[in-house]
Amino acid sequence: MAARSRETMSQPVASDVYVGLLLISLLAQIAGVVFFYLDYSSYPSTAPPKVPAITSASPPPTGGAMPPAAPPGGGAVPPAAPPGGMPPGGMPPGGMPPGGMPPGM
Repeated sequence: MAARSRETMSQPVASDVYVGLLLISLLAQIAGVVFFYLDYSSYPSTAPPKVPAITSASPPPTGGAMPPAAPPGGGAVPPAAPPGGMPPGGMPPGGMPPGGMPPGM
């Protein structure tokens, strides 16, 4: 095996666009650390004050939605249309199901 001479060794490649992208990402990470430190240092170093306990005898609010009211005249509440706007039968107003195939195929 012949020894390589200096003339046959390849020269280092000059910086290209990927080196620039690496530099941009490094600067973005450094800026993120600086912003994180500034945000962290704005918090007080003491513990927050204690919240007093609730002493009322009434139950806490549930926060749930009210059930739908019964229609006038009695009877069951009709089912609501799904979010897509299709009627409960599953067929859109044009007559074709969402998959594009007629029923039964």
